[in-house]
Amino acid sequence: MTVYAHSQEEADKIKQRIEDDYASAANPGMFSVGHSENTKMSLDVQLPADVALQISNNRGDIHIRDRNSSVSITTQRGDIVVENMKGDLTVQSGGRGTNLTARQITGNVSASGRFEDLNASELTGAITLEGDFFGDMKLQKIDKGVRFHSSRTELQLAKVDGEMTMSSGDLQMTSVGGPVRVITRAKDVHLQRVSGDIDVENQNGSVEIEPESPVGNVRVQNSRGSIEFAAPANSGFVLQARADRGEISSDLDVQIKEERDNHSAEGTVGKGGNRVVLTADRGSINLRRQ
Repeated sequence: MTVYAHSQEEADKIKQRIEDDYASAANPGMFSVGHSENTKMSLDVQLPADVALQISNNRGDIHIRDRNSSVSITTQRGDIVVENMKGDLTVQSGGRGTNLTARQITGNVSASGRFEDLNASELTGAITLEGDFFGDMKLQKIDKGVRFHSSRTELQLAKVDGEMTMSSGDLQMTSVGGPVRVITRAKDVHLQRVSGDIDVENQNGSVEIEPESPVGNVRVQNSRGSIEFAAPANSGFVLQARADRGEISSDLDVQIKEERDNHSAEGTVGKGGNRVVLTADRGSINLRRQ
């Protein structure tokens, strides 16, 4: 334990008080550390790997590694790093200045509250995120899916083999497994190498879809933004596309109809299959092959 204060005497007193409080604690596995706003402290705690941890922190960084049990963290502000852990991780943040990094975790991860940046990778369980995320998000190699809910965005997907990134105006997924469900606004949405069903609702942003073959059921509804759909080579599906107050361009073998400011396209691509339904309100639709 290292204590930083205005004087050595003050630091020694604070350190001694903390040591005395811990020595007199009824339960050695439960202790609290308090100090004034004019001091700073660095605390290194080493515990058996199988001991479950419950940490409550007002402000400061937390770094946890090499655990074989569950970890629960409640904080107001600070950088949190949890790595190489076997068990479930739960993080609650009440302040905007929290950054979370979770990697190499065998278990489920849950984060709720208010966060800045979030980075999670190599999770064998699922990750559930709920609250307000103001910075950048990056998820890689999530085995059992992602559930995310904020004031602007709701999404769900079954698996991340590649990567998912999200910022205030952009959402990208590469090599993910469906079903994929996205409801958002004011974001450009890019989905590449997506397998399974896809369901997207967006407004004030573009949507680009590049599914894997075979193409699953696809539904995209976009308002005040364009849609681009790239069909895999030799794939089959049944297409229904409509652009209200927008145009449709295509290099697929489908029929395009024009009615005043509205365009529509329908047809069976290849040998047919699942349904691809694209609707753009005040936006164009581009249909192409990968």
